[in-house]
Amino acid sequence: MLLAAGICLPAQTFVPVPHEVRYFEGKGLNLSKGVVLLDVMGSFREDIDFLPLKRKGVTMTVDYGEKVSVLHGVRQVSGAYVLQVDAEGITVTGYDERGAFYGLKTLRQLVEMNGDMILPFCKVDDWPENESRGFTDGMSMRVRTHEAMKSLVELAGRLNMTRFVYAPKDDPYVGSPHWHLSYSQVRADMLEELMDLCERNRMEFTWCIRPDREFSWTEEDYAFLMGKLEMMHYIGVRSFGIILDDLPYEEGIEEKKTALVERLNRDFAAPKDGVGPLLTSLDGYYAPLEGGQAMKLGIYGVASRGWNIQAYDPMKCLEWAIDETAPAVAGPYKTFALHSEVSRKAFGLDESAHIDFIGLKDYTPQEFETLMAEFKAIENVPSEMAAAPDNMVLDDLEPWLEEFGRLGRRCRMLLESMDLFNEGDIPGFWVRYANNMMSDRDMDAYLAHPSGTERLQPYYERMVKELVDAFYHEHQDKVGYEHIPGDGIDTYLAPLEAGYCHLILDNPQEEEVIVRLSDAEGHYTAEFCMETSYLEFELKADAVKVEVIGDVDILETVFVK
Repeated sequence: MLLAAGICLPAQTFVPVPHEVRYFEGKGLNLSKGVVLLDVMGSFREDIDFLPLKRKGVTMTVDYGEKVSVLHGVRQVSGAYVLQVDAEGITVTGYDERGAFYGLKTLRQLVEMNGDMILPFCKVDDWPENESRGFTDGMSMRVRTHEAMKSLVELAGRLNMTRFVYAPKDDPYVGSPHWHLSYSQVRADMLEELMDLCERNRMEFTWCIRPDREFSWTEEDYAFLMGKLEMMHYIGVRSFGIILDDLPYEEGIEEKKTALVERLNRDFAAPKDGVGPLLTSLDGYYAPLEGGQAMKLGIYGVASRGWNIQAYDPMKCLEWAIDETAPAVAGPYKTFALHSEVSRKAFGLDESAHIDFIGLKDYTPQEFETLMAEFKAIENVPSEMAAAPDNMVLDDLEPWLEEFGRLGRRCRMLLESMDLFNEGDIPGFWVRYANNMMSDRDMDAYLAHPSGTERLQPYYERMVKELVDAFYHEHQDKVGYEHIPGDGIDTYLAPLEAGYCHLILDNPQEEEVIVRLSDAEGHYTAEFCMETSYLEFELKADAVKVEVIGDVDILETVFVK
């Protein structure tokens, strides 16, 4: 009796989510006495370490191929399978070897979900949406250990990905300076580990070469390319790529690149059994954020979308991926992900889509408080992420997290500036506003490790301009000065009716400075200490000189009516 048809179980149950799971009435299949494996193609004994294999017990048949897959109603695409559990035993049928392997992984999860070793009678009919599903390790090896890289491949295999593209820019034997030399034995052994791991997970390992800027297009360099590819073929690589993005531009370069790839395919790839045309672009293979743990979010998202788009819920998938990779810091990690490119690239979520930004005037107290809470949460992410066990995620993302926290601080102070401005507290507004300006050094640091690029940072930049424009519009009589730069002393011509001057100092750390005021005759009229970035004083005379004395610099400014 059919109990449930076409049920897509939650992602936390099966990974990835099958297209169709049907449960049937019955006591279930008792596996406590073990299973008798009928591995028709002899391909899977090493993959069944999750069940006790016995000479007597429940029959488990694993098979694949076009004829048997048609007989069992398997979708005719690579990676498709049908898993059936009934009173007769267990049957796993794949369209191809990869499909049967995926069916075994679903069976493993079914066993893990039923600790009493009694499996429910069910049928899982599943297949991938996209035939090619992979990821690229093309960024930097410096932030990853070999073990971290292996963990990425293991995760990709768990999520039924089909290809791992190895192309790190700073592997000296992939690109500069040793692209034409053979790997050392230690590095070759590490590559062979990755290849073996891919093979066990029925993934294709693609090794890419990146000729550097010194590639000269000579026959000698072509021979070096051929030699390096032959070396890699010797150690077991069967899928190759060549990335030519690092070559300097010159007239006719694209035609040269095309001719080079065609020649390599003809001379190297075509004569070798099992070697296909060279991969020439990383487009279509997700290249996640740098860092082992951080990259895992991208792999979760891309793999889930590529397998079953109908059952894909981007927000739930993101939350699930974070719970799987960093449960101790799930809250702050989610905040970072939602405001960074990983939300769009990996999960198809619009960056910062869950919050509503407010303008200078058009907001309610509730909208203000909601946005303020989000900005404070962003500001606190670096310190909260420091609680990650062994700092695994923090080590990968630390510079990004630091800049993300600073962006949250800037946005929080922006809202405070808006509030003070709307309340008419102009001195308080200027203090907040001046302390919240980004210096060139701040911008360089942000651009080196950006986040919030689609909405957060643009919002900050837009509102900074709107605030100063509104201030000048409403307080024209106080700030309408003409600037006359001088040799070490800046002069500002103030309107005759101006009664006060407002001076913004470059003092973001609010260090103590001494301020001296003097009149046109050079007589000091006031001297005091201050620790802010804002100074307001009365224009009593026709000219006022302001000296700001810090630990290192002295700023001299003259205001003339």
